Amino acid sequence: TTCDVAVVGAGPAGSVLAWLLAERGGLDVALIDARQNAPWPNNYGVWEDEWQDLAAMMPELDLATCVADRWAKTDCYFGGSWDAPVDERTRLDRAYCRVDREKLRATLRARSRDAGVSAVEADVLVSPGGPRWCANVVDGVTHDAAGSTLATSAGDVRATVIVDATGFESRLTSRRGPDVGDAIPPPGYQVAYGFEALVRDLGPYDAGAMLLFDYRTDHLQDDEQRAPPTFMYAMPLGEQDGLKRVFFEETSLVARPAVTLAECERRAFLRLAHVGVEVVEVCSDEPPELCYIPMG
Repeated sequence: TTCDVAVVGAGPAGSVLAWLLAERGGLDVALIDARQNAPWPNNYGVWEDEWQDLAAMMPELDLATCVADRWAKTDCYFGGSWDAPVDERTRLDRAYCRVDREKLRATLRARSRDAGVSAVEADVLVSPGGPRWCANVVDGVTHDAAGSTLATSAGDVRATVIVDATGFESRLTSRRGPDVGDAIPPPGYQVAYGFEALVRDLGPYDAGAMLLFDYRTDHLQDDEQRAPPTFMYAMPLGEQDGLKRVFFEETSLVARPAVTLAECERRAFLRLAHVGVEVVEVCSDEPPELCYIPMG
């Protein structure tokens, strides 16, 4: 395969980029990912006005149809700190949406096919530990004055430009080692444990509102309240079998060292029990959402 641009990684960023370069840029693009037809695992939430602005920028995608859920109001709880009552609610009159990630993925795949993007369902073959592009001599990736060649499980891909959209912990991109210049501090991490569940009621939470932050710590022991904080994020998803279905996620916005996924899971269920939300069943048709994102 020969192309102008090879985009490695078919998540949301890589998929949008490949489509834009082909449809608007008129370039010959290859999108490389062995799992590009697999569902995207994460929930994506967005302010409605920002999604509308994005839709206006990319009308070809009809993004208004790629919204699964909408809440007209957004709630936050910061009580228990700075003399705020523990049950004080901050309500934002700003609508929030949940992206229909399967509709968005299918739309991007269809538009990309129509624009001539080559879908290469393959892994890039790199040596264990990842290549070092700056050295220009690595197994699986070679460079010359005219471009680069990627060795994949489906054969070589020749491109003028390669875009790595595989994420922070890429095996394709080198980073400055600790022996070059000043010492590099380890990154902080955003960590989140999410799950969909059936509950009898939502306790203090409004079933008609998006819960963006519940940062309260009164469900924790005194010594734990001084640990790196986490917050609850909740998307009410309607009724099911006489119960309420909700996506809950306990998130550490950033910490170094990272709050563990197990700790986020523990705090999520501890918090829900403390505010009176009885989890009847964790939904087995949606796997847990496990987020581990290096920051900085």
